[in-house]
Amino acid sequence: YSDNEGFLSSANELIKNFKKSKYYARTLYLLYSFYKNKNDYDKARVSLMRIVSSGDKYYSKFDLYWNYAFLYYLEGNFSKAYINFNLAADYSENNNQQYAKALFWAGKSAEKMKLYDYSKKLFSKASLSKSFYGWLSYLRVKEEKSGIDEILLSNCIPSLPKGKKENLWERVKELNRNRKYSRYIERAKKLFEIGFNGDALYELNSALRFLKKMNRDKAIAIAKLLIENEGYEEAIRYIKSNYNLRFEELLNSQDMARILYPLVYYEKIRSICDKYKVNPFLIVSLIRQESFFNKNAVSYAGAVGLMQIMPATAKKMTGKSHSRDSLTEPTKNLEIGIQYLVSLLKRYDNNPVYVLSAYNAGERKTDEWKDKNNKSDMEEFIEEITFQETRNYIKKVLENFFIYREIYCGKNLLQAA
Repeated sequence: YSDNEGFLSSANELIKNFKKSKYYARTLYLLYSFYKNKNDYDKARVSLMRIVSSGDKYYSKFDLYWNYAFLYYLEGNFSKAYINFNLAADYSENNNQQYAKALFWAGKSAEKMKLYDYSKKLFSKASLSKSFYGWLSYLRVKEEKSGIDEILLSNCIPSLPKGKKENLWERVKELNRNRKYSRYIERAKKLFEIGFNGDALYELNSALRFLKKMNRDKAIAIAKLLIENEGYEEAIRYIKSNYNLRFEELLNSQDMARILYPLVYYEKIRSICDKYKVNPFLIVSLIRQESFFNKNAVSYAGAVGLMQIMPATAKKMTGKSHSRDSLTEPTKNLEIGIQYLVSLLKRYDNNPVYVLSAYNAGERKTDEWKDKNNKSDMEEFIEEITFQETRNYIKKVLENFFIYREIYCGKNLLQAA
C-alpha cells in the first residue's frame, strides 16, 4: 500500500457506506492484512471479527478464526492463541488438513506455556492426518529432535515392487466384452505405441465410460495402465472417483498409495541426485507438485517440463540458450532443475523452507521475506509468507516428501541407506 492514508480512507468509507456490498468482507480482509503488516494486531483482529459478524461466506470461518488465533500467537499471548486455535478446530468441518493445522498450532501454543501434557495430546490427535501439519505433529509425538532439513538430507533405498511385469493391456481389455470398449482399448494401445499419448489417453478414457464401478483389484489394474502410459493425473482421478474414501484411507492400501504417489522417472532422478548428493525423494516430491510428472507441462508464466524450468533459469545454469521444446526432454529438464535446486541449497544453507520458497516465488522475494520476518522458527516463517500460493507450495512439497518416505521406506523418517 504505497499511499497508506489514501487506502485507509477509501477502505473505511467503503465498509461504512456499502455494508451490503460483496466487497464489504473483502475490504475488511484487506484491512486485516494491512494492520497485521503494521503489527497493529488489535485492529487486525477487529477486522476479522467484523467479517465473522457479517455472515459473509467468501471467507471460511476456519480461516478467520485461525488467523485471529495466529495474531495472538505472534503477539506472544499464547493462552488466547491456544483457546482460539482450538475454536478454529471446531470450524474445520471434517477437513483433516484444517483440523491438523489448528491442533498443531494449539499444541505449539501449549508448548510455549510449558503445558507439555496438553501439547502432546494435541499433536497426537493432529498426527492422524497425512497433511503437512499432521506430519510435523507426528515428529513431535515421536519427540524427534531432527529438523526438517536433516530429515530431507537423510536418504533411503526405496522398496520397489519386484516380479514379472503384468500385461495390463490384456487384463484391462478383458474387463468388458463390449465391442466398442474393445475397439477403444485397441486404438489406445496402438496410439501409445506410436507416441500419440494425448490421443491415446482420450481413447482410453472413452473406454472407461463402459465400465461400472470396479472392485479394488480391477480399479488398480486400470490405474496402473494409465500410469504406465503417462496418464498420472487420470489414474488418480479414476481411483478417487471409484472410491469415496478419505485421503488417509486411500493411503492405507499400499497399491493405491503407490498410484497416488508414483516413483516416475526415478532411476534418472536417482542417478542425477547421486552426482549432486541430493535426496531423490525431494526431487520427486517437487515434481509431483510442479508438473505431476507431465514432461510437456507449460505454466502460464512459461515454465516448462517436469521441474517447470524457465528458459532464463536454464541459461543461467548452463551458460547457453535452450528452446522451450528442448526443455520438455526429461533428462535435460531434470539435470538443469536439480542443478538449480542444488544452487539454492548452497545459497540457503540446506534450509528446505527457504529453498522451496525461492524455487516457487524467486530468490529476491524469499530474501525479502527472510529480512522482514527474521524467524528462526520455520513453521512461523511459512505462515508469515505473504503469497498464499508459496505458503501452500512449501507445505505440499514437504507433505509429498513425508508421504513418499512412508510409502517406500516406512515411517522411520531418518532411516538411512
